[in-house]
Amino acid sequence: MIYNAKHMVLIESKFWDCPHLKDLEDQLVVFEKKVEFFRHNCRQLGFPEAEIVSVFYTPFPPYSVWNGIQLIPSQFLIGVFLNKFFKPKKPALIEEDERLRKLVLSQDYPIPYPIDAHELDNSIPANSMRIHDGKVIDYDEREIEIEIMNPFGQPFAIILDITKKTFEELKNHCISAGDLVRFGAINHSGSWSITQFLYFEKIDETNPERKVKEILGNTQLAKEVIGVFQKHNLDIFKFIEFCKTRTPSSGLLSKVVAARLGAVLHISDSYDFVAQCECGQIIGLHKAHVEGRKAISGGKILCQSCLKKSLKY
Repeated sequence: MIYNAKHMVLIESKFWDCPHLKDLEDQLVVFEKKVEFFRHNCRQLGFPEAEIVSVFYTPFPPYSVWNGIQLIPSQFLIGVFLNKFFKPKKPALIEEDERLRKLVLSQDYPIPYPIDAHELDNSIPANSMRIHDGKVIDYDEREIEIEIMNPFGQPFAIILDITKKTFEELKNHCISAGDLVRFGAINHSGSWSITQFLYFEKIDETNPERKVKEILGNTQLAKEVIGVFQKHNLDIFKFIEFCKTRTPSSGLLSKVVAARLGAVLHISDSYDFVAQCECGQIIGLHKAHVEGRKAISGGKILCQSCLKKSLKY
């Protein structure tokens, strides 16, 4: 049941795969009697006298209307139908929440999928606030459009409400289309249909530590890999470009890079000297072989593949 001062909507749901017409009509008769009961007893039941609108929700309706009852086959179409009688409720946006602000600014690892703020701070009710990473598409004084990842790893856009204060902060930080940000999201409707964007931090996509954590997660392995790359002055972005040339499908890239990063740890443990070839490949050599490799490749450290190519010319 949904109602306001002018309309009362009564909804009956019947989830049948293949209802017989007579069985369906019997249920419509039952629902019709309920509608008539409400029509004549609104005031006694404590509701204002309003126009009764009846909706019968069933997947395969044989009629669009039956004795004044609307038959509708999907929740989406019910929503469209109800828009004739109810205007969207303007959300009451908030200006501050210190708990959410601290969480947005304190996370130092990638968050490609939303985290319920309750998992990080028990004082925040579950399903009320989230933290995301997302790419800005556009924004104005009322809304911001953000591209985030769905559970299947595919990008999709969401639109969130913002306050004038947040709009000014976005402008002051020179946030523009294409920027990656971490942000807080507030659930104003209970179902995330009305969501507020509050607090954000611009993310440096060129940060090598963040890139490693994006691939391996905020794990001990990621910390060890970061240590190896820093110790030997290796370039993670150049290494990823090399992995792309060895990956048959873009969908497998993250798995290939993760596996090869594990191999880099093994190389670091097994060899005295670790270097990066011009192609991005990371190679290990024993100290006794370093000068010999440089001598035959013009003073450079090349991988076997690039070394063979250089010797042909």
